[in-house]
Amino acid sequence: MNRQELYNAYTITQECHEAITKTLSKLDENTPVLYNKRVKRVRLAIIFILILVILSTTVAAAYTEFFGLLGRRVGLYGFDVIVDDSKETVVYDNVKLSLGYIPDGYEPAVEDGVISEHKYTYGGESISDRFGVIFFIDKTEDFVFEEKYVVEYDETEFDGHKTIFLARQFEKNGEIDGYLSIKYFEDMGYVVTCYCEDYDELLKITEHLSLVEDTTPIATTFSKPEAPTAKGEDYSFKSVEKYKVLSIGDSFGYSDNVLNGENPTEYTITVKSIEERSSFDGLKVNCVLNEWQYSTYFYENGDLITPYTRSDRKSGDGVNSLDECWETVDDRHFYILTFDVKSNVADGQGFNVRDIWVSNAVIDGENLTSNSNFGNVDLIYIEPSNLYGYLDIPKGETQTVTIGVVCDDDVLNDSYLQFEKRYIDVDDTKRTAVERIEYYCVMLNSEVDYD
Repeated sequence: MNRQELYNAYTITQECHEAITKTLSKLDENTPVLYNKRVKRVRLAIIFILILVILSTTVAAAYTEFFGLLGRRVGLYGFDVIVDDSKETVVYDNVKLSLGYIPDGYEPAVEDGVISEHKYTYGGESISDRFGVIFFIDKTEDFVFEEKYVVEYDETEFDGHKTIFLARQFEKNGEIDGYLSIKYFEDMGYVVTCYCEDYDELLKITEHLSLVEDTTPIATTFSKPEAPTAKGEDYSFKSVEKYKVLSIGDSFGYSDNVLNGENPTEYTITVKSIEERSSFDGLKVNCVLNEWQYSTYFYENGDLITPYTRSDRKSGDGVNSLDECWETVDDRHFYILTFDVKSNVADGQGFNVRDIWVSNAVIDGENLTSNSNFGNVDLIYIEPSNLYGYLDIPKGETQTVTIGVVCDDDVLNDSYLQFEKRYIDVDDTKRTAVERIEYYCVMLNSEVDYD
């Protein structure tokens, strides 16, 4: 029900007003002046009763006008839809779509070699939530609809089927990101939801959309019963995380394998140096992880591109707020970090340099908290270069690894290079298992004190 219909439902007509006036006039003519105070109370009671009668019949009529599909706002941008299926309906066990209209050039999408009946894209290409036409069919008793980021809605009917249209917008002050319709087939006991980017196309799709009973036999499959297995003992399990900030010269035992038992130390890693640079001079282009990274962060002559303008985004909750997007001018920093990696095993699978990654968060002692600042930190360079990331280091020998990181000034003080080690302590006596995750972190800005 839109605003005008709600207003009309609760507005007293001229005829009703005249009827109330005549009733009160008769009451005044037949009432002595002595009882004027009591008459006032009677007058008020009569008015209240008459209004209740009028409103009850008017609102009931307004409700039945949109019987079946009921939508309501949740907060500013949330929207829930429920189905009143109190009418008797003929429910088919299986139904299928009957499309009277689909946009030109749109074909059923092919997913994993199977032609979809509920997803259509231009030319039948792969589909995402925002590109193409997607249908969902639900029985009324299974229908649950709770949507966010809804900025507009409307209600209508197509051939007696109640339909709700919604428009979704993610970014504040942005454009509509897509539309959806919810059409209720109360005579069959089903609800069809359709997503589409274009409103005019969605309107035509929904108007000519219908359901028919699907009489295709359902194939019965039989699976071989699994052989019984011995039931293992129950172990209580928990995970413990620990962060440690390293300085130049610090060493730690490391393994990129998830192992049981003792703390694994396949490799010993030592922080060798941290250096800030303003250009790419002296480094190897073939050690840049992705081609686009070099052109994004460096000019053709190798100088670091700084300052620069980035787009920042703050996500809303979709119920009381939308996403916000703005531009920020910030400086960039380019750091080169070197590590010595010593192998302690003879037949290891190799040291995986791609297990090294960068992060941007606040380390508080041995714990981690989120960083509310906006900005980017990106690992762009690993030397020596290896397609698969593994370095074969013989036992007792040491290999120097060079890492390059680009970081925005706004998040510099909380950005770090990180090594992650996992192992599991199992106590068969107590029947406990503890997954220990140790993070060894090297701050990019070595001037920040985290002790």
